[in-house]
Amino acid sequence: MHHAYGTAEEVPGLLKSIASADAAERGKALSRFYAAVHHQGDVTRCTTATVPFLFQLVSAPGLPDRPAVISLLVSIGTEAIDLYDQVFIDYAGEESDHAVAADLIRGRAEAFIEFAASDDP
Repeated sequence: MHHAYGTAEEVPGLLKSIASADAAERGKALSRFYAAVHHQGDVTRCTTATVPFLFQLVSAPGLPDRPAVISLLVSIGTEAIDLYDQVFIDYAGEESDHAVAADLIRGRAEAFIEFAASDDP
């Protein structure tokens, strides 16, 4: 898979770093994720592949910066739903996965209800 800047080999490490106890490492990983994987709001095959892992992260008790990861999911979902029927060619020359990403996120609607109902600000 590819993201905006080349192969997506770094993505598993980014996902791991998003859950880091170190605030600077988390911030750097989220920034890089937005820049490369969700580049300017793009939802590519790489972005779509991360959705289940992002949900796994926000389900972990005590995830630092949980609201930032939820916001990332909302951003991916919003873009995917807005462009549901449109097809774009991503950085690797593959068709975009807007519909797949949107369906993955819609399938987890209950999680968003739980996020909204949480006592965690």
